[in-house]
Amino acid sequence: MIGVADAAMVSTPQVSETKLRQSQGIGLQGRRGEAPETERLTVFLPNRGFFGASLVVIPFLLSLRRRYPGLPIMGLSPTPAHQCFRDWGLIDTFVHYPKPLRSGFIAAVRPTLRGRSTVVADLRPGSEWVQLWARCLPANERWCFDQGLGRLLDRRRIAYNDRQYRAANYLALIPGENPLRSGDLSAGWPATAPPSVRSGRRLVMMPGGSDEKKLWPLSSYEAVLRAWVYELGGDGVTVVAGPSESHVQSWFTERSIDRLPGARLLVSPRPNELIAVVRGAAAAVHNDCGPGHLAQLVDTPRVVLFPENGFPGEWFRPGFRARCFQAAAGQHITSITSDQVIAALREITA
Repeated sequence: MIGVADAAMVSTPQVSETKLRQSQGIGLQGRRGEAPETERLTVFLPNRGFFGASLVVIPFLLSLRRRYPGLPIMGLSPTPAHQCFRDWGLIDTFVHYPKPLRSGFIAAVRPTLRGRSTVVADLRPGSEWVQLWARCLPANERWCFDQGLGRLLDRRRIAYNDRQYRAANYLALIPGENPLRSGDLSAGWPATAPPSVRSGRRLVMMPGGSDEKKLWPLSSYEAVLRAWVYELGGDGVTVVAGPSESHVQSWFTERSIDRLPGARLLVSPRPNELIAVVRGAAAAVHNDCGPGHLAQLVDTPRVVLFPENGFPGEWFRPGFRARCFQAAAGQHITSITSDQVIAALREITA
């Protein structure tokens, strides 16, 4: 629905030592006779590049910043779109390495061996090559999940739980962190506006998604938004649409949604604009889509809708004011009724 922060794509097929040494904030050991540079934090980012998978890494990076203020963070990923983390101010240097890693392992690893990392964190529990790379790096601590070589690098035995919200899994790697805490997990994100106090009763709806199976019918969204305005005492509705979701834009005008009190269509918002909207919302209703993860990170009261092949264990953040519905096996997402969603909205906004 929304691309990964409109970040420029990195096309370098392997790590360049010259560029790495010249990058701002990288802690590389100087040559003989030179003073060593500042230590760094090294994070192996997940390999998924879509918007939602990037958003759930934000709490980990923010917590790392708070724990080690002043230390630069180097993020490494086989996904060029993860340059977004640098654009968002969450890392200081981005390093793109080849995929599959085994084809360029030595060339990728060599320039990162200079200097020392205070922490090397591996957010890719399934990659033995990344685990081997993490082992090669000089480091004071290594944070890894209890899989493969990771169980030898980190004796804490932290299991990756694929039935737990993904952001919580990453936070569990940080010693002393409470991965299941409630509240705004995006607080302190440099790319966003300050947290806003919720005013009024505005509903945010995100009816888009990358897969047709994830799309709850617009007719059902319409029933919910009309109930919000006329039955639940809502002040207005903001509908979010991506640039390629012309059907949502057409529906908004053709069905006279734009004539409802306080109705607003928000097309292709940037992350800092969207997060300000969800921070100020009374509630959100959305499909399993990238923008919806912002509502989950902020901990906006929410109703999240999943198809039968969805993974709410990993992609739904539970909470006192959070509900999710998933289509039963063999059924389409249309089997979730608007009455169910309206009843859930009534509960979480009471």
